[in-house]
Amino acid sequence: MRLKTQIFAISFFVCGQPAYALVLMESELVPKPNFSERVLTRGTAAFSARIIAGAGQDAVETPVNEQSEKRIFAALGVGLRAGVPFSDKLRIDLSSTAIRSSAGTQIEENSGWRKSEAHSEVNAQGQIRFKVNEGILAGAGATWLMRPAATETFEFAGQSALKKYSPYSFWTPEFSVSKDAGGWSAGLGWRPRAGKQRELIREGSGETTSVIEDVVLDELWSAGIVTQIAGNRSLKLDFNLNGTNASQVSSRNSAEGATDEPATRRYEVSFVFGFPDTGSHKLSLGGAYQSIGYTDQGNVMPQTIPLWSALVRDEFKHSELNLFVDLLFGYGTDMQSLPDLNANYKRMMLSAQTGVNF
Repeated sequence: MRLKTQIFAISFFVCGQPAYALVLMESELVPKPNFSERVLTRGTAAFSARIIAGAGQDAVETPVNEQSEKRIFAALGVGLRAGVPFSDKLRIDLSSTAIRSSAGTQIEENSGWRKSEAHSEVNAQGQIRFKVNEGILAGAGATWLMRPAATETFEFAGQSALKKYSPYSFWTPEFSVSKDAGGWSAGLGWRPRAGKQRELIREGSGETTSVIEDVVLDELWSAGIVTQIAGNRSLKLDFNLNGTNASQVSSRNSAEGATDEPATRRYEVSFVFGFPDTGSHKLSLGGAYQSIGYTDQGNVMPQTIPLWSALVRDEFKHSELNLFVDLLFGYGTDMQSLPDLNANYKRMMLSAQTGVNF
């Protein structure tokens, strides 16, 4: 089965960090990127369904005041992908995910400060791809994102507080171009930035405060190539590069204007090496690195520190079903440069995906 790179805008978001530029909640499930999920069957109809489960821990340790903060999160989701060719020149590619994530945070075990949160999210993408020349496809489509209302609760010294987030949804266009040259294929993708406002209500100590918050889906560009290793038609290498503006988002109340948005260009490079079939099994190994995502110490958080990740994928057939199992591990660490803080940030994630390709 010949494979072709289908480069499209991949959404990124962070769960439970509303003051940070929105990256897909799936980052709480899967160390980015989604590796071979970018590859679809060429020329024929294709469909895949998967279940995603993951867990992880964020930790912040500040030696100057001997304070530690830990956040444990877990998530469960489902994903669907489909590719439908209508002719030799036209096809449609669709994908969607629905994810539920929850997390708990505490500052030191005996401090009494705790935070609980739960968020849901639905994301859908679609592109129409048209063959403009031999082996060249041009695509245009859209990404749609929806988050329902959510709450966060805080407890400290016998007191409790509540945050309520209003629901919102928005969409942004995306574009791609790809080339298939037999033994290799490559593509480029771009998605412009999109934004939306939502209301955040804080309740506690007999007071209620309303804040308007700007939620951003950052501009994203991506490039990738899938090639067969020279001299061996069974070995394949999938290499991808992504870049995005990892901008911090401003918030304001009715009496204040928006603050500046410090931003930095963030990069991610990944590869997947596919081994030859062994009969009923096909093994793939992959790795990725995501660069730093903040401009100053005030915007450091576990979601913006550098991240390394690794993938082990096994594809096998059972009763005529093409099954796959992914195991993913991500780890990142970073230390602020301010001498009076010197805080150490760590992020560790473990994820498993299983599904069926039709």
